[in-house]
Amino acid sequence: MVEAKPERRYDLDWLKVITTLLVFCFHVARVFNTEDWSVKNDYLLEREKPIYALIKSTQHSQPPLNTNGLPMATVQTLDHLPQHEQEVIQTLAATQDQILLAPSDVQNSLIYNTQTLQTVGVLAKVVQANGKNVRALLPDTSKAQNFADGSRVQSQSFKSYLSAQVLPRGEFLIVDGSAFGSGEQAQAFLERATGAANRVLVIGRPVFFPIELFVSFLNQWFMPLFFFISGTGTCFALKRRSASQYVRERFTRLFIPFLFGCLVVVPPQVYYELRSDPTYRSSYLQFYPSFFSHFTWAHLWFIIYLFVFSIVALPLFVYLKTPSGTKAVGLIADFCTRPGAIFLVGIPIGLIEAALRGRWGFGNYNLVDDWSDVCYYLAFFILGYLLSMEPRFGKALDQHWKLALGLAIALMTVMFTVSFLGFVPPQGYSLGYMGFIFVHGVRAWLWIVGILGFARSRLNFKMPFLTYASEAAYPFYILHQSVIIAVAFYIVRWSVGASGKFLAVFAIALTLTCILYELFVRRTNITRFLFGMKSLSNTASSKLSA
Repeated sequence: MVEAKPERRYDLDWLKVITTLLVFCFHVARVFNTEDWSVKNDYLLEREKPIYALIKSTQHSQPPLNTNGLPMATVQTLDHLPQHEQEVIQTLAATQDQILLAPSDVQNSLIYNTQTLQTVGVLAKVVQANGKNVRALLPDTSKAQNFADGSRVQSQSFKSYLSAQVLPRGEFLIVDGSAFGSGEQAQAFLERATGAANRVLVIGRPVFFPIELFVSFLNQWFMPLFFFISGTGTCFALKRRSASQYVRERFTRLFIPFLFGCLVVVPPQVYYELRSDPTYRSSYLQFYPSFFSHFTWAHLWFIIYLFVFSIVALPLFVYLKTPSGTKAVGLIADFCTRPGAIFLVGIPIGLIEAALRGRWGFGNYNLVDDWSDVCYYLAFFILGYLLSMEPRFGKALDQHWKLALGLAIALMTVMFTVSFLGFVPPQGYSLGYMGFIFVHGVRAWLWIVGILGFARSRLNFKMPFLTYASEAAYPFYILHQSVIIAVAFYIVRWSVGASGKFLAVFAIALTLTCILYELFVRRTNITRFLFGMKSLSNTASSKLSA
C-alpha cells in the first residue's frame, strides 16, 4: 500500500514572509530608537549646517578640565567606574571644545539608570573641581527631579531654563538630547548658551517610547524564529537531497549571496555611516576602495551564521535520518505530547544563555568570538529541523500555543518592567544576572511555541500573493537594510516630527526595495543566482509540479 504524502502546509511560508516584513519594520525603527546604528534620527541634523558651523567655530576655545589634584573622594569614585565610563570622562575632560556631543555614551534609552547617574555625577565633580557650576537640563520637571536625586547635580527642565530672560554665565550645561523639540530649537539654544560663555554637553538622542517598545518586543523572538524556520527548511531540503548535494545547494543559496552582498549591497551602509560625520566629503567611488578598512557584513551576519550552522549540524541531521536517530526523535516527540512537556525544551536554551551571555553578551555577530549568539541561534536552528521531522510535535504546538503566548506575555511584562526600572544586574556571572538571562532564553522559546501554534491555527492557507512573497523574502532581506539606511540618511534631516519621518522612511524604502527586487533581481538568471534564488526554468518547473 502506497503511503499517502503528508498534506502541504503554508503556515511556515506565511511566517517567513511576515517575519521578513517585521525585520524591515525593525530596521526602520532602529533609525529612531536610542541604540547606535549607521544612521540615527537626531534633532541636530535638522539644522545640521548651522549647528555644526557653530560647533566648529567654538572648537579649541576652552581650557581642558584638570583631572590632577582632584579631591580624594572624587578620585575614588572615578576609579570605581567601569573602564568605558572612565574613558568617557577622560575624553570629555581633555577636549577644548565649547559644544560637546555624546549621543549614546552616557544615557540609557528610556530612563537614567544608576550607572548613567553615577557617571554624570562624577563628571560634575570633576567640573566643579575646576571652578565651574554644573547644571543639567532635562525634558520635564519630573525627570529633572529624578536626575538630581540620582546624580546630585543641580537640574531643571529645559523649558524653565530657556524662560529666563538672562542666562547664567560660565556654567557647564549637561543637556538631555531628547529635551529639544526641533532642530530649530536646538540651534537657538546652542547659540544662546554659547553666547553666555557656557560649555554645553549634549547627551543621548530623542526618545520615542512606542518605537523603543516595538524594537524591544521584536528583539525577543524574531531572530530565533528566523533560525527556527531555516531549520525546518533544512529538514525538507535533506528529504530530497544527499548530504553532498545539500552542501552544494547551501553554498549556492547562502555563501554566494553572502559574498555578493558583502561586496555590493553592504558598502553603501558604511558609506552613509561615514557621511554622518559632516567633515566627510568623499564620493561613493572615492570611498569604495577603502571599504575593507571599515569592513562589516552588517545584517548579512544572519546568512553567514546560517551557512555555518548548515554545515556544522549536518552530521547530526544525517544521523537523525537513520533508524536509531528516527527512533530517538520519536521518543522525544512522545514526551513532548504530554501536558506542558514542550515548554521544558526552553530549559536547555535558558542554560545556554546563563552559561554564555555573561562572557560574550549580545550583538557581536563576528562568528569567531560570539559563542553566546552562535550557540543560542544554533539551538533554534536544530529545533526547527527536529520539530519538522515528526507530526506529533505539531500536535503538541496545537495543544499548548495559547498557554505559551500567555506565559511569554507575562514574562515579557515582568522583564520589561525590571529593565525599565533599571534593576537588571550587570552583565557577568552573578546569580541575579544568570537568573535573569535564563528567563530570557525560556521566554524566547515560549514565544516560538506560541507563534508557531498560532500560525498553524490561523495561517495554513494559500493565495497567489504568498507564492510571490515567499520567493521574494530572501532577496528582499538581502536588499532592505542598505535601502533603509540610504533613504533614512536624507529623511532624518527633514524638519518634521518623528512619526512623519518614520512613515516616510518606511514607505519610500519599502517601495524602492520592492522595485529593486522586481526590476533588477527577479527577472534574470544571473541576478537570481547572485541572490540565492532558483533559476527561472527551475521556478517554472516547481510551479507546474505544485
